[in-house]
Amino acid sequence: MTLNDVTSPTITCPANTTVAANASCQGAVGSYSAATLSDNCNPSPTVTQSPAASTLLTGHNATQTVTLTANDNNGNSANCNFTVTLKDVTKPVITCPANVTINANASCQGTLAAYAPTTLSDNCNPTPTVTQSPAAGTSISGHNAVRTVTLTATDAAGNTQTCILTVTLKDVTPPAIVCKAYTANLDATGNVSITPANVYQSGSDNCGVVNLVSVVASSFNCSNVGNNVVTLTANDGNGNTATCNATVTVRDVTPPVAKCQNVTANIGPSGTVTVPAASVNNGSTDNCGLTLTLTPNTFNCSQIGVRLVTLKATDPGGNMSTCTAKVNVRDITGPTAKCKNPTIYLDDIGHATLTAAQVNNGSTDNCGITSMSIDWTSFNCSELEGSPWSVTLSLKDASGNSSTCLGYVTVKDAIAPTAVCEDVTVTLGSNGKVTVYSEDLAFNSTDNCAVWSYSPIAKLYTTANLGPNNLTITVKDWSGNASTCVSVVTVISNQNGDYQGGVDDEEGNVDPFEFVLYPNPSSGNAMMAFLLPAEQTFTVRIFDATGRIIYSHIQMGLEGENFMPLRLGDLTPGVYLVDFQSESWKTQKRLVLQR
Repeated sequence: MTLNDVTSPTITCPANTTVAANASCQGAVGSYSAATLSDNCNPSPTVTQSPAASTLLTGHNATQTVTLTANDNNGNSANCNFTVTLKDVTKPVITCPANVTINANASCQGTLAAYAPTTLSDNCNPTPTVTQSPAAGTSISGHNAVRTVTLTATDAAGNTQTCILTVTLKDVTPPAIVCKAYTANLDATGNVSITPANVYQSGSDNCGVVNLVSVVASSFNCSNVGNNVVTLTANDGNGNTATCNATVTVRDVTPPVAKCQNVTANIGPSGTVTVPAASVNNGSTDNCGLTLTLTPNTFNCSQIGVRLVTLKATDPGGNMSTCTAKVNVRDITGPTAKCKNPTIYLDDIGHATLTAAQVNNGSTDNCGITSMSIDWTSFNCSELEGSPWSVTLSLKDASGNSSTCLGYVTVKDAIAPTAVCEDVTVTLGSNGKVTVYSEDLAFNSTDNCAVWSYSPIAKLYTTANLGPNNLTITVKDWSGNASTCVSVVTVISNQNGDYQGGVDDEEGNVDPFEFVLYPNPSSGNAMMAFLLPAEQTFTVRIFDATGRIIYSHIQMGLEGENFMPLRLGDLTPGVYLVDFQSESWKTQKRLVLQR
């Protein structure tokens, strides 16, 4: 016989409960125990809870049914239920604005506004209700009257919080006052005084009374003759001040004594001169002082010479007298010379003309420039070297004033030579070679200044070149301008063992001619060093930048190494072309002279 437990446990739940909402308006279900628990066979039945502890509730009055289940571990169970409710018990947070001052109106009253809190929040209600006491529109009367305003925030759960601010009524309206004109006559000492009542006509204020405070100015003397604006100041006793202006007429009836003197006035940089009345005044007087005016007082370049002017002396009372004087108007300011550095180009005959306008860089004069000239106008090829050149610009105005400035002119040649080549027939030497020189073939080339070099200097032909050959020759001037022409060099064989045209290269040496010029640049003296294959004559010529021959020398050279000094101390610094020719060789080198 088997004994089985078929009786369920007995379980009683705790009473319904509440949890307080946190700052996020949430709360957690707790871990709950049965109010009573028993079983016929198991003294400690197992109890489980659903939902589990820490389950979140969100929102005021949110509820959760919690079930407790008892199990006697013999397959018998029982349960009970109770309710957990989330409650919002946290007050809203409210901050009032700063205390407020309102301005009294024309009746010395003000009205409370609807004031909004500066901060307002609640853990469960994003928009708590805000009420104000006393309500907006409530009136306050009287300067410095104070009313306390309470703002109350109420959330959906009925939680409330308050804050307060004060509202103060301020009289900020100045009194309204009206001034009147007043006439004051100087006494025997030339003085007079007035009071605020002399210039006050009427006044009113919204909250207080009108109190006369001061009038400025209140004392006058001869310097105040005529209409004087004075300021009347009044207050209302509440710190508000008002002013109005009145005209006080001070009178004087004694005319001045005008005295003049002749003066000289110099035209200024703007082409005008203004003569102060004080410079023409020669001790004019008045019992109460005077004001001086000069007519005319401004002169320009068209008025140079002696001009008649009138000095008028006026006292504060409007009394006046006049005298006349002569003003000698002069221009003694020279022109302002401004130069620039122009570049000019030589024409096809090697000349260039410079004008004053090319050197002028906006020169000015207060009365206008009447003449403009330069001391150097014509330039040629000889000025290519040593450029730029200084040029003096001279200016004069109508009054004979003058000034100068320096410009620096750069002379350039941009015209290329006219290359002219000749055709030639040359015969190979006994060694089957012949050399021709470009200078011989392009000798008729011309330039507006001078042909400076021929390239290539020489060309070697062999049996491989029999027949016509095109030789392109580049002709350059001193400025580096270049042009080319073509010579047809016809090479024929030497049937009889002799040759015509060109240079017979007996040794077959096609290495460049060894020619040294040193020092280079030189301060005046230089040395030529060269090798000759045999005793023979040689010619040395030196050309300047314009292509002129300035030195020529013929001498017998020795086989082997030769030296020849060049004494050039009398030549001006610059670039020169040294031309060397012998029976075997031709070459050209540039030599720079500098001090």
